[in-house]
Amino acid sequence: LKIQPLEVGLAGGQVHGDVILDARREVIVAVADLRASAVELPRLFPRIKATSVGRIGGEAALEGRGNSVARMLATADGEVTAVMGAGQVSNLLLELAGLDIAESLRFLIGKDRSVRLRCAYADFGVDEGVARTRSLAFDTTDTVILGKGSISLREEELDLVLRPRPKD
Repeated sequence: LKIQPLEVGLAGGQVHGDVILDARREVIVAVADLRASAVELPRLFPRIKATSVGRIGGEAALEGRGNSVARMLATADGEVTAVMGAGQVSNLLLELAGLDIAESLRFLIGKDRSVRLRCAYADFGVDEGVARTRSLAFDTTDTVILGKGSISLREEELDLVLRPRPKD
């Protein structure tokens, strides 16, 4: 099965690319080369009530083997990148991420406010279903959060260390 080109709407944005599923063997080989643009975070994750808004884009080039989507992801090799430009994020989330207790209490007791997001970027190399960070950063006018670690698509586990660097 070849879907060339694939063009679909997703959360107010677009996904373009190619998907190939080769089922001529006992185990299906899947190849995906996808690009996303202008995907709206609140529409992508509608159950999350945080006051964050923005649009993300990215690319994924993955190849995996398996007779289910879960198995294909568990064996995937390739790379995934995501980027977000200007937006807004809850200041309470940033202060909690930075463990700034005094600032967090001020927003918990008072009223939360939004902080301007300058940009966010994630770049992962994927090997046998484990995505390892090559770079991960989230920059606002208040805090920079740098990250490293891995996301296991095989075990469905996150092992990320996020290091907030408050600008105050």
